[in-house]
Amino acid sequence: MPAARLGLHFYASGLQRYVSRLGLAAAKRLFLLAQTVAADELLRIGYLDTLVPAERLDAEVDAIAAALAGNAPLAVRGMKQSLDENRAR
Repeated sequence: MPAARLGLHFYASGLQRYVSRLGLAAAKRLFLLAQTVAADELLRIGYLDTLVPAERLDAEVDAIAAALAGNAPLAVRGMKQSLDENRAR
């Protein structure tokens, strides 16, 4: 997150989202230090869900898209909304 390096204040709701998902310490590290963070560290702190080699990226995206497309759309939409609402609490 280069905002601090660029002299910008990241928007408050975005900061809140990072704190709720990653915890305060990880969010502070990302935003206040504005350093590049290795992918394996981003995976460890929960910023990434998965990490795949570049040559497998398209296949991984296709597999995830197929799994989502194979589910009932209204059920997925409703569960996504409920999960997002629970995260905000």
